[in-house]
Amino acid sequence: MLAWLSLVGGAEEGIAGAWRRVQASARAARPGLKRAAPGRGTAGATRKRGPGPGVELESRVFARSSAVSRTLFGIWAVIAAFLLPVRAGAEEEEEREHFQLKLSPSYDEGGFGTSETTRTFVVPLTVRYLGEKFDVAATFSFVRIDSPGDVVILEGTPTPTGRVPGARRVDSGFGDIVLKGRYFLIEDPGLPSPVPSIVPFVKLKIPTGDASKNLSTGEPDWGFGVEWDKTFGRWIVFGDASYTVIGDPEGSDFRNRPAASIGAGYKISDLVTVSGLLDWRRALVARRDDPLELLWLATFRITRTFAVTPNVLVGLTNGSPDWGIGIELSYKFGRW
Repeated sequence: MLAWLSLVGGAEEGIAGAWRRVQASARAARPGLKRAAPGRGTAGATRKRGPGPGVELESRVFARSSAVSRTLFGIWAVIAAFLLPVRAGAEEEEEREHFQLKLSPSYDEGGFGTSETTRTFVVPLTVRYLGEKFDVAATFSFVRIDSPGDVVILEGTPTPTGRVPGARRVDSGFGDIVLKGRYFLIEDPGLPSPVPSIVPFVKLKIPTGDASKNLSTGEPDWGFGVEWDKTFGRWIVFGDASYTVIGDPEGSDFRNRPAASIGAGYKISDLVTVSGLLDWRRALVARRDDPLELLWLATFRITRTFAVTPNVLVGLTNGSPDWGIGIELSYKFGRW
């Protein structure tokens, strides 16, 4: 309601101001038109002799044309008062960043229920195009893994495969490419409405990592899901749910993977937000613990387009690393 009142009030002020400017311009545009002196002819008369029928006719014609001009000016003023603020607002809304880069290095380690510790270092780079109602992203990664061979990197995360551990080895190289597209179906209308924002998405993993080094399963995966969030003043609750169809490499029988997460955050200031997230995924193989992790994050907005988010991970089951740390650097650009 306040927004509409402000808009209407601004429009009314714009109309009144436009009328005043048009009238002043009309007066300034007629420098030869002067107030009639007592005993002289009509102000519009250009003859020097006294008043007469010709002068009255000329004055009436000029008065009519002047009235028509003022009316036309007034119509244009009203149109301009409505259209110009709308156009300015549209330009202001359209002016935003259209691209985003995210660099998210992380390190974690854990035994995954065995006496052997697996250590992984993953450096994902995400390139995202930010549309008005959608975004699309491609994530590339560099991976280093130190393990006995029973853990594989799946979407940047170390995942137990159920294989028999072998000799310890250290491998590194480029991982898989993950493509993801989101559509902003519903925006959070704010309180008191209970409706959250709803963002469905689809994703595709292209197996570019070396499966012989456990940098990938070597098979494509695809999935779909939905993200949501709701703001309550300085608080925000959020989460997602997804389903991924896992490709089976030769000699393996991986299960498809449902997953879900839920979290909450608090906006300490315009520059700092802290949040926590509980993340669950189904185990790839039967009779193994499902990965379940608790993630803590703090986002520091350094500038309007640059943010830094350090994070800490704690594994809650043998399906997850014991612990991990990471940092995300986010930069938006391409403003127009």
